[in-house]
Amino acid sequence: MKKLLVMFIGLILSINGHPQSCLPLGITFTTQSQIDSFPINYPNCTQIEGDLRIVSYTNDISNLNGLSNIVSIGGHCIISNTQHLENLTGLGSLKSIGGVFILQSNYALTSFIGLDSLIYIGGEFQMYSNNKIKNLSGLEGIKTINDYVWIRNNDSLTSLSGLDNISADSLNAFWVDNNPMLTSCAIKSLCDYLNIQYHHVDILINSTGCNSEAEVKDACAGLFIENFSNENEFFIFPNPASTSFNVRNDGILNEWELIIINISGKELFHQNNTNLKTPIDIMELPRGIYFVRISNQAIITYLKIIKR
Repeated sequence: MKKLLVMFIGLILSINGHPQSCLPLGITFTTQSQIDSFPINYPNCTQIEGDLRIVSYTNDISNLNGLSNIVSIGGHCIISNTQHLENLTGLGSLKSIGGVFILQSNYALTSFIGLDSLIYIGGEFQMYSNNKIKNLSGLEGIKTINDYVWIRNNDSLTSLSGLDNISADSLNAFWVDNNPMLTSCAIKSLCDYLNIQYHHVDILINSTGCNSEAEVKDACAGLFIENFSNENEFFIFPNPASTSFNVRNDGILNEWELIIINISGKELFHQNNTNLKTPIDIMELPRGIYFVRISNQAIITYLKIIKR
């Protein structure tokens, strides 16, 4: 009787799709039929303990719909050498990857749509030789990558938009190289990471605007200044300036504060003054781009100044 009861409970759990961990040694898919059969062969499997590898030796993998119940991968997730996989919509339930996440040589992949639920990557994120990807839209949910980001050899990639929301504190390095069309790298996560004192960044052999760390820093500075308006019509002159500059405002401010900030966000100069005609000495500042913050109790304005 007791044995029959246990069998009955097991049957009920199977029917209700009770979630469970599975595959401690991981699983590799090389054909579409293997992916299609996954929910039949592992009907309750939502948490793969080992690695998930998708490698299309037969070139027939075109969708990942059979993996739609997977919520987490304990090990690595590697998707490589697919010829017909255009998006990742079958991974819509995936929230976390414990190890590395590698996307390599997926020649038809045009979109990351389908990874909207992904929040956490426990290892590095590598994306290389995916030649139809233009941007990283679909990865906005990722908050943590506990190692490095490496974006390399993606011929059509024009923007890193999509990786904006990663916590800079979780990153160990950010490498972006050999993406010939890539012009837009100034996303929040990378800009924040560049402000960390000991950061490891390699940005090279991309297109203009994302061809060096200095170019990305300049673009990040532009993002910073775009968040603010100059409704009170302050003006800096001369600009560019070599020794000093003046601030003009057509209105009246009885008390004001002026701060000069470099493109990394570090405060370099701080002065309270009541006379907008007082020149601001920048003789000791290195050449480059700076931001001037002018404020009183009611107004905050940011302006850009070039020291030559």
